[in-house]
Amino acid sequence: MSAKKYKLHASDGSLGPKICAFFLSDAGCRNGSSCKFSHGAAAASPAVVPTAIAAPAPAPAAASASRKRNIAAVPQSANRPAKRHTEQATPAQAAPKLPEAWSTPQPAQQPQGAAGALGWESLVERTKEYATFHEKYAPPTAAQQAKEGWTTLPPPTAAHAHMPSVIALDCEMCVTQNPDTGETDSASLLCLSIINGLNPEECLFHALVKPRWPVVDFKTRIHGISEEDVVSSASFEQVQAVMSRLCSSNTVIVGHSLYGDLKALKLVHNRVVDTSMLFCLGSGGMPALKDLVKFCLNKEMPQTHDSRLDARMALECAFSDVGRARGSGLKEVPRASGEVLHRESHHVLRVHRVPDNVTVADIESLFISSTYVVPLRLAPLCKKGSKHTTSIFFSTLQHADLAFETLHGKPNTDSFGNAQKTVFLPNKSAYIVVGKPPLRK
Repeated sequence: MSAKKYKLHASDGSLGPKICAFFLSDAGCRNGSSCKFSHGAAAASPAVVPTAIAAPAPAPAAASASRKRNIAAVPQSANRPAKRHTEQATPAQAAPKLPEAWSTPQPAQQPQGAAGALGWESLVERTKEYATFHEKYAPPTAAQQAKEGWTTLPPPTAAHAHMPSVIALDCEMCVTQNPDTGETDSASLLCLSIINGLNPEECLFHALVKPRWPVVDFKTRIHGISEEDVVSSASFEQVQAVMSRLCSSNTVIVGHSLYGDLKALKLVHNRVVDTSMLFCLGSGGMPALKDLVKFCLNKEMPQTHDSRLDARMALECAFSDVGRARGSGLKEVPRASGEVLHRESHHVLRVHRVPDNVTVADIESLFISSTYVVPLRLAPLCKKGSKHTTSIFFSTLQHADLAFETLHGKPNTDSFGNAQKTVFLPNKSAYIVVGKPPLRK
């Protein structure tokens, strides 16, 4: 009996070069260099992981079975599979194993059909009713867009008709610094995850991104991504191109504090459902995603961020609020219980609204002269609109608290209810705001 034969197909090339299916099979391609399909251009494509959260690695038998199916439209590296950042974190920073409840997320009661379309439109309009929506989602000036490489999504095409009309996304970010100007970017894109808004189990795209500027802080303690993880990752321009192929100007994008993610993507878009603008804390501030997940879904978020999980949870929280009418105001959300225990491992104070004429050295001198507490270090100034921000690190939580308590200034609270002080610098004729970050469990 002759061996069973399989018919292999190359991808259609809609999302990249046509890849030779036979080249990736055991037998290889007999046409060699004369083959009209690509034998390795896939290595330049961003790695895509369209899998559920915490999906187990495929068994060896699955490798041969995969050859019976079409080659993926957006191929991974021709030599090795894409890595998942949670698997590459060092042991001390590795993300904890997700609870069983997260492993196989169940489809939420997402709106469908004509009623579903009206539900999404209602959420988009209710997001726009938020007091600071137009400030948060205002596009940069044309000059700034050209300088920083901002883009907009294209008008709908025939290709977009086959893509979801609703997606959810979340980004992980790091701090980078322009080597020429010294300008810092505290929201530089490091990872992007996109979830199908009509099927939350489907991850449409997941890729690590190599930052355009040198990184001064990877924020590995937050998301587990380190320098080694992004050496061979996708470029920023590739990720922007994926967004344009997947989404049009009509696509509804869902996320939590989504304006920050769009800023990291350098993307102008306002057909959004922002869950941070559909709810509020009792104090009137924006709730954290963990507060919403606890309130809307009665689930606990893990300590380490995972952009796929965060996008899914924002999507499900939005689903839970579809029924409320426009103009009905914000639903009040309590803070997640038990969060006031200790601050994050770095004992830090945040400094905001720093004018152009104030330097890091000025701020350090202020603290030493007025509090007699010497900081360990100060982060580089980061541009935020017309002002700057920085962080002051201390050796212990007690040192940070002592410096804040003895600093001369007018006490007040931020929009989240966290303590801060407005401090005057007489030699600069300027004010800065010094705040304590929230306490965490």
